[in-house]
Amino acid sequence: MTDTLFISAGPIEWGSSRMRCYWPSKHMDADVVVWPYPKQIQFETKYNNYIFQKYGNPDIQRQLLEMGASVWLDECDPMWWFSDQEFMRSLFENATGATFSSEALRLDFLDWWGEDYNAHTIKDRLDFDHFKNKKVHHWTNPVRLIWYGVSQNRVALSSAWANLSRLMTNGHNITLTVMDDRPMTLIDEQKDVPIFHTTWNLDREVAMIAGHDIALLPAYPGPWGKVKSNNKDVYARACNVPVTNAQDYKELEKLVTSHEYRKQLADIGSAGLDEYDVKLTAHEWEQLLD
Repeated sequence: MTDTLFISAGPIEWGSSRMRCYWPSKHMDADVVVWPYPKQIQFETKYNNYIFQKYGNPDIQRQLLEMGASVWLDECDPMWWFSDQEFMRSLFENATGATFSSEALRLDFLDWWGEDYNAHTIKDRLDFDHFKNKKVHHWTNPVRLIWYGVSQNRVALSSAWANLSRLMTNGHNITLTVMDDRPMTLIDEQKDVPIFHTTWNLDREVAMIAGHDIALLPAYPGPWGKVKSNNKDVYARACNVPVTNAQDYKELEKLVTSHEYRKQLADIGSAGLDEYDVKLTAHEWEQLLD
């Protein structure tokens, strides 16, 4: 009998669900079901461990605990910022513990909670079998940058516009591809840089990223950005693509003008990927659930 059930916030097409439920479950004695938000979820009570991603239900969690199962909450966003405080307190009270996608997020939770809690950091990690395309760096004109994510997070690009415009003014030929869920909604606040919109698709996301020269990934602005994980950066590194936040003009210009430098940074990024193998996530979960 399967030992663990991940209750995912969404389908495998959701980045957080993919990295925190579907990919780890491949290396565990685990199943995955999707929370049919906003409807009430129903699932079999045959598992020893239940992992609720993002969402939860205190009443259901309490029943599972009374049955002798362990109940974990897995968080990749600061849900306690935006939800009814009494409900959130009840959510975490009726759990064995909680995991967080970044150490900053875990510490923010503990600051909000105000007391000791069984809280652990499990990083977002990758199924490297998914990354079948790797960028081969060479001279190119134009130099192609890419940003990817959920369209509501395009706001992160605003901090890059000035330096991208400066590159164009100084004669550097660049383009920007925006790959997300709303390609028909065009970016109109940037007139200087040619921008191409394309639809994100799970089956071709790696090929799209690897088909570009630089991943343009500025931090999400404000306090929320400080607790987000680095999964977009790691995605680019797994595709052998260097990452820039475009805040340092000299650094950005060097990336654009030198394919040797792009390869150098890509090699450095690729060399540190072992710690982002999703098999480590499965191992960490197995230790917590033991």
